[in-house]
Amino acid sequence: MRKFFTRLPLYLGIFIFGISLLTVAFNISSSTPINTTINAKTLMARLSVLSDTSAVSVNSDMNLSVGLNADDNLKSGDIIVTYDPVYTSVSESSIKAGEGFKIVKSSVDSVKGNVDVTVAPDTKDISNGFLFSFSGRALKRGETTIYIDRDMSRVDLAGGEASLEDGILSTTIDIK
Repeated sequence: MRKFFTRLPLYLGIFIFGISLLTVAFNISSSTPINTTINAKTLMARLSVLSDTSAVSVNSDMNLSVGLNADDNLKSGDIIVTYDPVYTSVSESSIKAGEGFKIVKSSVDSVKGNVDVTVAPDTKDISNGFLFSFSGRALKRGETTIYIDRDMSRVDLAGGEASLEDGILSTTIDIK
Protein backbone atom coordinates (compact mmCIF):
# COMPACT_ATOMS: atom_id res chain seq x y z
CA MET A 1 0.00 0.00 0.00
CA ARG A 2 2.90 2.25 0.71
CA LYS A 3 4.16 1.82 -2.89
CA PHE A 4 0.76 2.93 -4.17
CA PHE A 5 0.89 6.20 -2.20
CA THR A 6 4.43 6.94 -3.28
CA ARG A 7 3.45 6.43 -6.93
CA LEU A 8 0.14 8.31 -6.62
CA PRO A 9 1.61 11.63 -7.78
CA LEU A 10 3.01 9.83 -10.87
CA TYR A 11 -0.39 8.28 -11.65
CA LEU A 12 -2.16 11.62 -11.14
CA GLY A 13 0.34 13.37 -13.44
CA ILE A 14 -0.17 10.78 -16.20
CA PHE A 15 -3.95 11.05 -15.78
CA ILE A 16 -3.93 14.88 -15.96
CA PHE A 17 -1.56 14.80 -18.96
CA GLY A 18 -3.91 12.39 -20.77
CA ILE A 19 -6.96 14.58 -20.03
CA SER A 20 -5.12 17.68 -21.31
CA LEU A 21 -4.16 15.89 -24.55
CA LEU A 22 -7.77 14.84 -25.09
CA THR A 23 -8.97 18.40 -24.43
CA VAL A 24 -6.51 19.89 -26.93
CA ALA A 25 -7.38 17.27 -29.55
CA PHE A 26 -11.09 17.95 -29.10
CA ASN A 27 -10.61 21.74 -29.37
CA ILE A 28 -8.57 21.39 -32.56
CA SER A 29 -11.08 19.07 -34.23
CA SER A 30 -14.09 21.23 -33.35
CA SER A 31 -12.55 24.60 -34.23
CA THR A 32 -13.27 26.39 -37.49
CA PRO A 33 -10.62 25.56 -40.09
CA ILE A 34 -8.44 28.34 -41.42
CA ASN A 35 -9.71 29.55 -44.79
CA THR A 36 -6.79 29.55 -47.19
CA THR A 37 -8.73 30.40 -50.33
CA ILE A 38 -8.70 33.93 -51.69
CA ASN A 39 -11.96 35.16 -53.09
CA ALA A 40 -10.41 37.47 -55.66
CA LYS A 41 -12.47 38.34 -58.71
CA THR A 42 -10.74 37.67 -62.02
CA LEU A 43 -10.66 40.85 -64.04
CA MET A 44 -11.60 40.46 -67.68
CA ALA A 45 -10.83 42.58 -70.72
CA ARG A 46 -12.15 42.12 -74.23
CA LEU A 47 -10.10 43.46 -77.13
CA SER A 48 -11.46 43.93 -80.63
CA VAL A 49 -9.93 44.87 -83.96
CA LEU A 50 -12.36 46.41 -86.41
CA SER A 51 -12.02 47.60 -89.99
CA ASP A 52 -14.00 50.31 -91.74
CA THR A 53 -14.41 47.99 -94.72
CA SER A 54 -14.40 44.30 -95.57
CA ALA A 55 -12.99 44.80 -99.08
CA VAL A 56 -10.45 47.21 -100.63
CA SER A 57 -8.63 47.61 -103.90
CA VAL A 58 -4.89 47.16 -104.31
CA ASN A 59 -3.02 50.38 -103.29
CA SER A 60 -6.02 51.55 -101.24
CA ASP A 61 -5.99 52.30 -97.54
CA MET A 62 -7.99 50.50 -94.87
CA ASN A 63 -8.62 52.03 -91.45
CA LEU A 64 -8.45 49.76 -88.44
CA SER A 65 -9.34 50.40 -84.80
CA VAL A 66 -8.55 48.46 -81.65
CA GLY A 67 -11.22 48.62 -78.97
CA LEU A 68 -11.38 47.70 -75.29
CA ASN A 69 -14.26 46.68 -73.05
CA ALA A 70 -13.03 45.90 -69.52
CA ASP A 71 -14.33 45.12 -66.03
CA ASP A 72 -12.30 47.94 -64.46
CA ASN A 73 -10.55 51.16 -65.48
CA LEU A 74 -7.52 50.83 -67.73
CA LYS A 75 -4.12 51.40 -66.19
CA SER A 76 -2.08 50.49 -69.29
CA GLY A 77 -2.15 48.14 -72.22
CA ASP A 78 0.46 46.67 -74.52
CA ILE A 79 -1.38 45.52 -77.62
CA ILE A 80 0.19 43.67 -80.53
CA VAL A 81 -1.74 43.54 -83.78
CA THR A 82 -0.40 41.16 -86.43
CA TYR A 83 -0.87 41.44 -90.17
CA ASP A 84 0.55 39.70 -93.24
CA PRO A 85 3.25 42.00 -94.70
CA VAL A 86 2.82 40.34 -98.11
CA TYR A 87 -0.71 41.78 -98.39
CA THR A 88 -0.60 44.84 -96.14
CA SER A 89 1.80 47.60 -95.14
CA VAL A 90 1.43 49.80 -92.06
CA SER A 91 3.13 53.10 -91.37
CA GLU A 92 3.97 54.03 -87.77
CA SER A 93 2.85 57.59 -88.48
CA SER A 94 -0.70 56.30 -89.07
CA ILE A 95 -1.10 55.16 -85.44
CA LYS A 96 -3.40 57.54 -83.56
CA ALA A 97 -4.70 57.41 -79.98
CA GLY A 98 -8.40 56.88 -79.41
CA GLU A 99 -10.50 59.39 -77.51
CA GLY A 100 -9.61 59.30 -73.81
CA PHE A 101 -6.35 57.40 -74.40
CA LYS A 102 -2.75 58.31 -75.15
CA ILE A 103 -0.01 56.44 -76.98
CA VAL A 104 2.94 55.80 -74.67
CA LYS A 105 5.00 53.88 -77.23
CA SER A 106 4.40 52.51 -80.70
CA SER A 107 6.38 50.58 -83.28
CA VAL A 108 5.79 48.76 -86.52
CA ASP A 109 7.80 45.72 -87.60
CA SER A 110 7.15 45.54 -91.34
CA VAL A 111 9.13 42.28 -91.70
CA LYS A 112 7.19 40.31 -89.07
CA GLY A 113 3.97 42.24 -89.65
CA ASN A 114 3.48 43.54 -86.09
CA VAL A 115 2.02 46.78 -84.79
CA ASP A 116 3.03 47.12 -81.11
CA VAL A 117 1.27 49.91 -79.23
CA THR A 118 1.42 50.75 -75.52
CA VAL A 119 -1.55 52.85 -74.39
CA ALA A 120 -2.60 54.51 -71.16
CA PRO A 121 -5.69 56.46 -70.21
CA ASP A 122 -5.59 60.16 -70.94
CA THR A 123 -8.37 60.60 -68.41
CA LYS A 124 -8.38 58.85 -65.06
CA ASP A 125 -11.45 56.60 -65.22
CA ILE A 126 -11.98 54.85 -68.54
CA SER A 127 -12.75 51.18 -69.09
CA ASN A 128 -13.97 51.00 -72.67
CA GLY A 129 -13.57 52.69 -76.00
CA PHE A 130 -11.23 52.66 -78.97
CA LEU A 131 -7.63 52.48 -77.72
CA PHE A 132 -6.01 53.42 -81.02
CA SER A 133 -6.43 53.32 -84.77
CA PHE A 134 -4.06 52.88 -87.67
CA SER A 135 -4.10 52.64 -91.45
CA GLY A 136 -2.93 49.80 -93.62
CA ARG A 137 -2.30 49.86 -97.34
CA ALA A 138 -3.42 46.92 -99.50
CA LEU A 139 -0.41 45.64 -101.48
CA LYS A 140 -1.58 42.55 -103.34
CA ARG A 141 -4.80 40.79 -104.35
CA GLY A 142 -6.06 38.14 -101.98
CA GLU A 143 -7.52 37.79 -98.54
CA THR A 144 -5.68 38.90 -95.42
CA THR A 145 -6.46 38.61 -91.73
CA ILE A 146 -5.45 41.24 -89.22
CA TYR A 147 -5.61 40.03 -85.64
CA ILE A 148 -4.72 40.83 -82.06
CA ASP A 149 -1.93 38.58 -80.78
CA ARG A 150 -3.66 37.45 -77.61
CA ASP A 151 -0.59 35.61 -76.27
CA MET A 152 1.68 38.66 -76.54
CA SER A 153 -0.81 41.39 -75.59
CA ARG A 154 -1.31 42.52 -72.00
CA VAL A 155 -3.92 44.71 -70.33
CA ASP A 156 -3.44 46.07 -66.81
CA LEU A 157 -6.51 47.43 -65.09
CA ALA A 158 -6.75 49.47 -61.90
CA GLY A 159 -7.40 46.24 -59.97
CA GLY A 160 -4.56 44.23 -61.56
CA GLU A 161 -3.71 42.36 -64.75
CA ALA A 162 -6.75 41.30 -66.73
CA SER A 163 -7.36 38.00 -68.45
CA LEU A 164 -8.10 38.54 -72.11
CA GLU A 165 -11.53 37.28 -73.02
CA ASP A 166 -12.56 36.54 -76.56
CA GLY A 167 -13.63 39.71 -78.27
CA ILE A 168 -13.43 40.34 -82.00
CA LEU A 169 -9.79 39.34 -82.15
CA SER A 170 -9.49 39.41 -85.94
CA THR A 171 -10.89 40.94 -89.06
CA THR A 172 -10.53 39.64 -92.61
CA ILE A 173 -10.09 41.99 -95.56
CA ASP A 174 -10.66 40.98 -99.18
CA ILE A 175 -8.16 42.81 -101.43
CA LYS A 176 -9.39 43.12 -105.04
